[in-house]
Amino acid sequence: MDIVGHEPHICIRYWRMFDRHVAEGRFIRRELIEACPGAPQLEYRMLFYTLPGSEWRVDAMLALLGESGAWSDDRERRFGELLGYESWQIDYWLTRGRSPAGTLLPVGPKKSSATCGASAMSPSGTLSRL
Repeated sequence: MDIVGHEPHICIRYWRMFDRHVAEGRFIRRELIEACPGAPQLEYRMLFYTLPGSEWRVDAMLALLGESGAWSDDRERRFGELLGYESWQIDYWLTRGRSPAGTLLPVGPKKSSATCGASAMSPSGTLSRL
């Protein structure tokens, strides 16, 4: 998710790289813009890409992310399944991919302050973390 109007330039660059694939029908693009929780004067964008026929993954991911309650191993497993990971990969992540406190380990550079979080569809037709 990115704050509308404050997107990092690299995000815009990557989105443009996908535009021709969307135009040629290789990918389906779905964009949702909503008010930022706790800051309704700001809007955030969630952008998803899927292979044709995998659009259901977006709806399933949105339903999963919209569930109330604490994030659990079961939810993390379903998240991984929607991203297209195999069971053994999810098992590995659940047992070795987190810090001892159960929080996710940092991956990659620190996100921009204009970024709420991220999730998008990967070119393989599955959702991916940004």
